[in-house]
Amino acid sequence: MPDATKALLEIRDLRAGYGRIEVLHGVSLHVDPGEVVAIIGPNGAGKSTVFRTMMGFVRCTGGEMTFKGCSLHTLPSYEILRLGLAYVPQGRIVFRDMTVLENLKMGAFIEPDRRKVRQALERTYTLFPVLHEKRSQKAGTLSGGQQQVLAISRALMVEPKLILLDEPSLGLAPNFAKFIFERLLVLQEHGITIMMVEQNAAKALEIADRGYVLELGNNRYSGRGRDLLHDPEVKRLYLGG
Repeated sequence: MPDATKALLEIRDLRAGYGRIEVLHGVSLHVDPGEVVAIIGPNGAGKSTVFRTMMGFVRCTGGEMTFKGCSLHTLPSYEILRLGLAYVPQGRIVFRDMTVLENLKMGAFIEPDRRKVRQALERTYTLFPVLHEKRSQKAGTLSGGQQQVLAISRALMVEPKLILLDEPSLGLAPNFAKFIFERLLVLQEHGITIMMVEQNAAKALEIADRGYVLELGNNRYSGRGRDLLHDPEVKRLYLGG
């Protein structure tokens, strides 16, 4: 079980936005080692902005962000990645004119040890055999679901301690969305800590150890995933129940 006394990620009273527009008005959350944590909420709640602020793409104007005890406030994105924090943005972003193998190697650009890169490739191919089968194909020829698998796998090439997934099931057929969620649990079994923003809120809470509900840039609810899934108010307001 995750150790609640030693948070891997700690965010307290986070404030951030775009230009003069503040989007996050004091969001607080934490992630413990080994957890799957889901962030849900309506459009415009600030869910993706939390991730983008953590990675240094959006300016933090207040609060604290620490990962493995290190402040994220002044670090460039590549140093955040070196700490072990990986990010998969929404939209199945891959290098379409590069092969699957080339895409995966791009994920390991900060790793100079070729032996470790080979080991990472072997782990990836074990987790996702379809990528081994299609390793010589251009990424743009893959199905949408396969491109999402590739985007996630590319982020795993540096053996992150925590991976941030922004809408991993967005735009996928139901069977492939189901496959993605199943693979996330396999990644958890392999020691990967996962935090995801997810529009399929019910499915996200179903597999999550804990969840947060954001609304208009503020914390609204938090708790165990299953508890939030069955909470009457959460169901009524956010799950269509």
